[in-house]
Amino acid sequence: MIKTGISTACFYPALTEQSLGYVVESGAKVSEIFINAQQEFCPAFFDSLRRQAQEAGVEIVSVHPYSSGMETQLFFSEYPRRLEDGMEMYRQVFSLSAGIGARYVVFHGAYTHCRLPQREIYERYWRLHTLAEREGVTLLHENVARCKSKDPQFIQGMRDYLGDGVRFVLDTKQAVRAGYTAAALREAMGPALRHVHISDYAPGQDCLPPGRGTFDIGGFLRSLESSGFSGAALVEVYRDNYRTREELYDSYKLLASLAPNEG
Repeated sequence: MIKTGISTACFYPALTEQSLGYVVESGAKVSEIFINAQQEFCPAFFDSLRRQAQEAGVEIVSVHPYSSGMETQLFFSEYPRRLEDGMEMYRQVFSLSAGIGARYVVFHGAYTHCRLPQREIYERYWRLHTLAEREGVTLLHENVARCKSKDPQFIQGMRDYLGDGVRFVLDTKQAVRAGYTAAALREAMGPALRHVHISDYAPGQDCLPPGRGTFDIGGFLRSLESSGFSGAALVEVYRDNYRTREELYDSYKLLASLAPNEG
């Protein structure tokens, strides 16, 4: 069974708790929380999100830290102290995420211009992956157009090198932006795929709400199911990709209707 839901990232720059409120309003029962400020990385704030979600019957399946844009500097520079700082920073992210019941934390990784050898990049990811497991969550490497992970060959290389020590989230809009198909990324991620960010697209528009473009979302979801995937597929678009929240909610309902065993 593939669960469907909405990422709070869809509502940025609304405050995180307001965005979760919009997820509740949509009727979705699964969400990813995008944490947008350092002051939100504290037990009291995470606990308030946990209570808000529990009261509405919403499962927080994953957390996405705003610091994803800093991960090259934190984890893939040549300065060892910065790496250690980053490890401690993300240890706290992992612990807080596990505390609200999230299974996953999303990771962008190294920008394409990163000069470290590929093997070193893989090994540093593995260190983080291991730390996340100790704290009770799984670190998911996302395919991102500005990062090395945009390339299916890089993804396949991670699997070949790390074996069971890597897991992935597939983002369909990031695949399109990087010039690849979602199917190519799905194949590269293979059985290590755990989570999906889904959106639609059309010529000249790489990110649209589901149902507003030409992407065969139903076929893609069926291919996920046939490959053994049983995670969540969450709508993730940007605020300028839709006019009203109701439009986004309708797209979520369409996605839910297309999901095997859910619609």
